[in-house]
Amino acid sequence: MSPIAVGLAGALIAAAATAGGAALLRRLGLGDAPDARTRNRKRQSSAVPFVGGGALLLAWIFQANCAGAPWAPSLPGLPAAAAGTAASWGPWAALGAAFAVGLVDDLRPGGLAPAPKLCAQGSAGAVLAAVVALAEAGGEPLRLDVSAVSAGALWIAAAVAAMNLANTFDNADGAATGLGLAGLLAGAPVAAGPLAGFLPFNLWLRRRGDPRAYLGDSGSHLLGMLLLLPPAAWPVFLLPLFDLIRVALRRLRSGRAIWSADRSHLAHGLQAAGLSPTVLCIVLVGLASPALWLPRWWGAGCVAALFLVSAGLTRGGGASGSQLGRRGEPCPRRESGR
Repeated sequence: MSPIAVGLAGALIAAAATAGGAALLRRLGLGDAPDARTRNRKRQSSAVPFVGGGALLLAWIFQANCAGAPWAPSLPGLPAAAAGTAASWGPWAALGAAFAVGLVDDLRPGGLAPAPKLCAQGSAGAVLAAVVALAEAGGEPLRLDVSAVSAGALWIAAAVAAMNLANTFDNADGAATGLGLAGLLAGAPVAAGPLAGFLPFNLWLRRRGDPRAYLGDSGSHLLGMLLLLPPAAWPVFLLPLFDLIRVALRRLRSGRAIWSADRSHLAHGLQAAGLSPTVLCIVLVGLASPALWLPRWWGAGCVAALFLVSAGLTRGGGASGSQLGRRGEPCPRRESGR
């Protein structure tokens, strides 16, 4: 199959799996529902199925197993290898571990506490570090010297960072999905197809004003791990990194824990300025894209400058209004929030 055909097939499978999975989870009463504790930041009126992760994983597995598949996940810096080797099954082990961590977080009432969640993410990162080491060894005995241990620690830290950046950026409809779409178009274009198939259910197709489906923590963790595999996609993490640093500093200044949830992310400020979900998604992708397509430091500098301008115009975030939103523009009635 041609790359275009595999991409389109992945989009259709993701769309069908999202529609079917959302209907099933709704019948089972499973979804991301606001309660008294989270009502101030979760604006959906009812439970939204967190089916995105499963739908995307199914579509990516299909794509990788198509006849003459033009894409399969490969470990960072290593080409895809013959079946049965660590370089071939290793990416799936890492992706599966990330998905499992997020799924536990989705299914546990109130989600995982910060410390257990960090430990679980570290375990998923350890899976990635282990399979990278096995693939690099190529069947030879593993080395346990300082450089090997340091490399493993770096991969664990990178995986934890990637999962958290994708997870924390999943704070508005279409935000993480749009960001992932931009990153994969640069790093693994065929794999962007399933995200394109899921996006309408997260952004445009509505049920009583709410999105038809969320990525869920299973989806955001899976997406973060997948974006970590192709190095060409790494620059897409710059925007969520800047956003997370800004939010963490604001929380520390106000005497709150950095992991406490609120509506002070950049997306929340843009929502308060009156941007519709579609426009918001386009703006966020536009802010992140220079890092993907411009030379390294030019791209990073451009994203930093655009972020500072946007954050300055929307200071105060979604909780207390924004500079852009002081002319009386209507704010969206409901937004998703984490």
